[in-house]
Amino acid sequence: MLKQGRAFSGFERNCCFLNTGGETNAGGRFANISAASGLDFADDGRAVAIVDWDLDGDLDLWVSNRNAPRLRFMRNDTLTANRFVAVRLEGNGRTTNRDAIGARVEVYIAGNDDQPLIKTLRAGEGFLAQSSKWLHFGLGSAESIDKLIVRWPGSDGSESVEEFSGLIVDRRYHLAQGNGKPVEVSPRTTQLAIGPSLQEIPAQSDTARTPLVTPFPTRKFRFPRRTGETPVSVGGGKPVLITLWASWCAPCVEELAEFAERAEEIQSAGIEVVAMSVDKPEDKTSVSDAIQTSRFPFVSGMATERLVSLLQDYFNFLTGRELPMPLPVSFLIDANGRLAVVYKGRLQIDDLLADVAHSSGTRAERWVGSAQLAGRSIEHPKIQRIANLYDTTVYLRMGRSLLKVRRFEEAVDYYREIVRIEPDQPTALNSLAWILSTHPNDEMRNGSEATQFAMRLVNLSGETDASELDTLAASLAEAGRFTEAVSTARQAIAQARSENLDQLARTIEARVALYEQGKPYRMPQ
Repeated sequence: MLKQGRAFSGFERNCCFLNTGGETNAGGRFANISAASGLDFADDGRAVAIVDWDLDGDLDLWVSNRNAPRLRFMRNDTLTANRFVAVRLEGNGRTTNRDAIGARVEVYIAGNDDQPLIKTLRAGEGFLAQSSKWLHFGLGSAESIDKLIVRWPGSDGSESVEEFSGLIVDRRYHLAQGNGKPVEVSPRTTQLAIGPSLQEIPAQSDTARTPLVTPFPTRKFRFPRRTGETPVSVGGGKPVLITLWASWCAPCVEELAEFAERAEEIQSAGIEVVAMSVDKPEDKTSVSDAIQTSRFPFVSGMATERLVSLLQDYFNFLTGRELPMPLPVSFLIDANGRLAVVYKGRLQIDDLLADVAHSSGTRAERWVGSAQLAGRSIEHPKIQRIANLYDTTVYLRMGRSLLKVRRFEEAVDYYREIVRIEPDQPTALNSLAWILSTHPNDEMRNGSEATQFAMRLVNLSGETDASELDTLAASLAEAGRFTEAVSTARQAIAQARSENLDQLARTIEARVALYEQGKPYRMPQ
């Protein structure tokens, strides 16, 4: 549902409830003051983070939405004479974590010892939100604080109780475990230059440019030219722009004409343009007329269902949504056959010319080039590790989705990229070894390479995973090492039975029978 752009209830507007406290006629209930609060926007609301942002003693709100505007800052300008106290906790780092997550604070107002104000410090509050770790207590009209008690959580499930005294209203304090004395924290003296404004919701656009931080391999498309001319091949050494269009789509026809007008620049940049129409077969005449009228000088033709389906898969993967592609839509694939940029709607030729170099840049350059806001990339080993994890995650998602629809050749390309980045990634090693040893197509199999991947995988796990041992046995069989394949498969069966994986054990037993006859296993077609 979410991938189709829908919310659970359309618009989940912000709600605000007032604790009526001890009001006689309220019955101890909360009052819905959403409209009066100023928070009742027609937004598809998600998260709320609470913090005294301007340090004026009352709490302000940061609100995020699923739709635009994605973020709102709501400053609390309510006029009140109420008092407050705010505390920041620090655990000792031994029995209690430094952030003091889980600690409970009780504030006792003078003259009201029976009803303390209580708050617990949490890591995360509400949906996808983390409020300030300053615990803010509204004191109403109270003029003094009797005492403050902190119940520090222990690593063994116990708690230690510590009392702090001497706190003054309308102050902020740092409370360190074991110190027993509150340390006043002075707020900053500079004032934030923020004022109320009307947050304009940006108009929806039919166009978008999406550069990829992680270019990923595509299918090796081939598009025929005129008779006797070399076809355009994706991954053949030149960048290729595949554009889907229709004769009835005005922006599409305008885009074709602009391609024609600037053909010399596009050709000088080494870009092959392929315009594939999604018109119905009976509309070929309209397609031909549009191509001739625009004097489109590049390759053109009718898009097959297979091509449209593949490009739709790429589009869905990048957008995280399952919505039909708009028209026109274009895919810039680099000289090595990797998808580099997607253009939703009519593209700008200047963007296309600049984007040719996008995938050839360093990963840091691609991060900067793909960001919607200007900035620079931080060069640090930890950042590199995170970037590697991001890349492998992208490739793993694509590989798994391709395996589900049995597009093994494409999946192999993604798993090879993973192993290039992270040589010991177990899912990639297992998938590569299995496909290269059991695929029914002779051209896909490579027993020697499969065995290398499988041995590395098994060595990593210490020969304790039945499925991985099964993969190694299949690889050994494909390499013609049947005696080792039988021995490894029997080890896999014993391991599976020790884990009560009876179905897996029976499946491997069937493969052992093949290995004993000198036959490798082939996955079903």
